Amino acid sequence: MTRTYLVAALLLCTAPVVVAAQAPADLVQAAHARDQAVDKVDVATWERLTAPEFTVVNETGHLLTRAERIAELRKAKPAPSPIPCGQERIAMLANGNAAVRRCLSGVWWTDVWVKSGTGWQVVAVQGTPAGK
Repeated sequence: MTRTYLVAALLLCTAPVVVAAQAPADLVQAAHARDQAVDKVDVATWERLTAPEFTVVNETGHLLTRAERIAELRKAKPAPSPIPCGQERIAMLANGNAAVRRCLSGVWWTDVWVKSGTGWQVVAVQGTPAGK
């Protein structure tokens, strides 16, 4: 009985790594393109990769709609250098039609992506300051 629990625990611990390796290339490309759009303040690319119903809860805990985030982005200045996304993990859901992406850039970012007729789009983002 204990061996069964040990095997189950091992599978649960390794599942995110296995699933992350199976993330489709077009999703990974879309996520990285969206990251670059934020860094470069490329609003057109950001809009293309962001669903109409998008919301973000930023690292300060403020909820923004897509329109509010676009207004904020338009006022931003490009980052002097790309902000790296470390410890990236992607878990596929809904038979490959949805995904959750997590990465660390001083803030833990969790993105929820859906596959639409036009490709992958992010529908929600949550930012949480990383512990020290």
